[in-house]
Amino acid sequence: MSLPPRDYVTLASVLADVVEVLGAEERAEEVARGAGARIGGRQRGEPVERVLGERGYEPYAEGGRVRLRNCPFHVLAEEQPLLVCSMNLALCQGLLEGLGDDPGRAVLDPRPGECCVSLKQIDVDIEGE
Repeated sequence: MSLPPRDYVTLASVLADVVEVLGAEERAEEVARGAGARIGGRQRGEPVERVLGERGYEPYAEGGRVRLRNCPFHVLAEEQPLLVCSMNLALCQGLLEGLGDDPGRAVLDPRPGECCVSLKQIDVDIEGE
């Protein structure tokens, strides 16, 4: 059995445009933070690296930080980097909060070809590193 194609990227792009047209960037960040907190709350006590890995971020340790090789929102981040990266940061901060961790660990830290967010002050080794 096969499913017909899904086009979530177009829908997400339209919704990002709506946020911009309405000037609702702060509300979008608020909602993203809440979504992250709900995700983290369901996995409370799990290492943040595992949770981020399950969501496609591909975390790795470097220089006292957890860096993220992949941006799960890459296509949209190319179109609307300010909106998408600020929402991604808020999502990661909420995720940390939901996990019972310090949301202040998540910071904007863009690198070419990687996610715009990194986490400060890691204490846990990531498998394979």
